[in-house]
Amino acid sequence: MEILLALVNVARRVIFMAMPKSIQRNVDRDSVLGDTLVFITMLFVTFVTWFLVSSISERFSIDQCLDMGGAWSYRKDACIE
Repeated sequence: MEILLALVNVARRVIFMAMPKSIQRNVDRDSVLGDTLVFITMLFVTFVTWFLVSSISERFSIDQCLDMGGAWSYRKDACIE
């Protein structure tokens, strides 16, 4: 539990440092609004990371298929050899 609390505090500090100065001055880190901003930001970062990883993974699959002499079917989302 202490490790989770430490991770939340580090995430809160890092996210607030990346936000504009006006938000840093006007929003208290320990308030409900501050927690909401951190939560929304973490969801956004998680979604963008997931999207990039899945996109890069698909690109590598297509590249590997073409390197092996196959053809990529975008309709089936699979390699046709």
